[in-house]
Amino acid sequence: MKKTLKTVGLFTDSFPPMIDGVATVVKNYATQMQQLEIPVCVVAPSCKTSENEQFTVLRFPSIPVPLRKPYRLGFTISNHKIYNQLTDNNLGIIHAHSPFFSGNIALKFAKKNKIPIIATFHSKFKDNFSQLISSKIIVNQAIKRIMLFYGQADEVWIPQKSVEQTIREYGYKGNVEVVENGCDFVAPQNNDLCKISARKKLGILPDETVYLFVGQIIYEKNIVLILNALEKIKHTNFKMFFVGAGYAKNNLLKIVKSLNISDKVIFAGLIPEREKLADYYAAADLFLFPSLYDTSAIVVHEAAAFATPSVIVRNSTVSEIIRDNENGFFIENSAFSLEKKLLFLQNEKEKLAQVARAAQTTINRSWADVTVEVTERYASLIKRKNS
Repeated sequence: MKKTLKTVGLFTDSFPPMIDGVATVVKNYATQMQQLEIPVCVVAPSCKTSENEQFTVLRFPSIPVPLRKPYRLGFTISNHKIYNQLTDNNLGIIHAHSPFFSGNIALKFAKKNKIPIIATFHSKFKDNFSQLISSKIIVNQAIKRIMLFYGQADEVWIPQKSVEQTIREYGYKGNVEVVENGCDFVAPQNNDLCKISARKKLGILPDETVYLFVGQIIYEKNIVLILNALEKIKHTNFKMFFVGAGYAKNNLLKIVKSLNISDKVIFAGLIPEREKLADYYAAADLFLFPSLYDTSAIVVHEAAAFATPSVIVRNSTVSEIIRDNENGFFIENSAFSLEKKLLFLQNEKEKLAQVARAAQTTINRSWADVTVEVTERYASLIKRKNS
């Protein structure tokens, strides 16, 4: 493997200190490859941060994306510097995790230097564009341009089989490979003790039911559905934590106030420290993730590592990894359905515990295991391209 690969180039438009699903994937790929002694180089937007990674990080010029904080938009002053840096890093394969600015750099460099390129389809881009652009014609044109990008890659990867339906709907006609995501959290040796400790740290009372959401605080994640359901059960004893950052936070706080649940709902902000984030996962009884937007949900894997089962919308893209009432729970896409599920599970502690144990044993897959598969796929593609 090490003899087959030169440097792996990971190109992304989101990377720490910005945190989302794509940033998490790239960060874990790079970290695990470094541990395997495979040279890796991450190409990401500029930001105000001091690099403390063990692998190379190259930053291209960028500015904040209007109305989409904390995302950043790359721009071109001159590409000579970044291309020279890429040449110096002796890339043997390129993996693009975005079809936008970093992806265009990746594609141009790969074609010019005859380097194999893989592109992963991570996001439902049409949902993003529709939130910002009212014209369906412009949105559809943007999707066509994105599909042209994927059509030029040597391989296109998706994080789970159900994502193929989305990329086909967008117009992609080529082959796709399923490469799953992983989780960097290790299951605790004693779930009960871990939960008690975490709840104590967060100031949660022993008799409080704890619900959790981790992710971008944006409307596309269906967060309003959660709030409307919580309003209906506000007579019960619970705490709801939202962990993350996003453009919708201020408006969602207004909704919380209007629903008179401010004493039960906490927006904890972005928590980049993994140890602190682990406390939230461990303290929770249920992970609420009714998103129809996501193509894969690393956060569901992370919650499962701490025996916290997820509540997912039936037939959503992320529902593929869930078996209803076995390792998680399905609801319909309505606040009423979530309300009924939460009230039911408040009185079914043994059932909840049973499903929690199954989630921990059936959903969690380590990034180390994923990265071994990824690097083997890299080597296979390089061999095919060179033969």
